[in-house]
Amino acid sequence: MSCTRGDVPTIPTEFGGSWAAFCEQWHPEGALGYSAAEITRGLATLARLWPARAAELHERRARGNWGTAITAGVIDLGLMLAACEDAPNFPRQLEPRPVARGCIAG
Repeated sequence: MSCTRGDVPTIPTEFGGSWAAFCEQWHPEGALGYSAAEITRGLATLARLWPARAAELHERRARGNWGTAITAGVIDLGLMLAACEDAPNFPRQLEPRPVARGCIAG
């Protein structure tokens, strides 16, 4: 998908809020290997199911050192979450768990 197209569904605010902002902020170097629908689905699913991760990625991107490979990984993560969303007990897998203390710590 090239950043020159304007017929793209809305991008979640965590990822720019518009196609133009997403292109400028998340992958200014050009095209990704996804359709507009895949990009939107992946980003929207990630923002909805794992908002803390989406916020963390936004902060990381704002610090720089961001390229197409990392942006593609963000989209892949969202698409994987979308594919798994209907699996039994899946939402529970995203809940924070207490960190075990003991022989590992130390």
